[in-house]
Amino acid sequence: MKTNNTIIVLLFLCTALGLQAQKPLDGLKEQFTHYSQLVMDGAYDTALDYSPEEIFTIVPRSLLINVMEKTMNDPEMEFGLFLPEYTTFEKPFEDKGIIYQVFYYKQRISLKFIETPDEENTEESIDFSNKLRLEMFTSIYGEGNVIYDAATVSYKINTVKTALAINKDGASHLYFAVIEEERKELMQKLFSDKVIKKIY
Repeated sequence: MKTNNTIIVLLFLCTALGLQAQKPLDGLKEQFTHYSQLVMDGAYDTALDYSPEEIFTIVPRSLLINVMEKTMNDPEMEFGLFLPEYTTFEKPFEDKGIIYQVFYYKQRISLKFIETPDEENTEESIDFSNKLRLEMFTSIYGEGNVIYDAATVSYKINTVKTALAINKDGASHLYFAVIEEERKELMQKLFSDKVIKKIY
């Protein structure tokens, strides 16, 4: 009898949690996926249409485009992104007439460093560098989220990210900000204290 009661309680809790699960803002998945695809396709200028307009008063749009181009087209590295897989959506909240929603997603990354053995870069030194990178990536993304493929000399990384969707004046177009600890100072310049407390 006790076992049956325990199962009933667990089922009730699961049902209650399911009822509390939040739905994404209208168009969130479609637009963030579109933004991600634009970045993958190298359409950086168009992708920045999804960035909060206020950011361009802090960092010029042309500079952001240049940074994205250099990162994605580094001649010493092959960098690949995959479309996001959405996991959780928090309850939307309002601040100064603007609707916000924090959401979480997984995104796979592939990295391959272009290194050719020569007098300075021996095969032994390259192998050593790859081991150091594996340790570094594992410390950042966690055990089990980084795989080193010796056959292709590349890294497969599973990341879990936090982002903020922004809906101004009930418009259908959304803006997005990817939330990372190293961007906190920039985020504090873009958003109010209320928003910052929600995302950090």
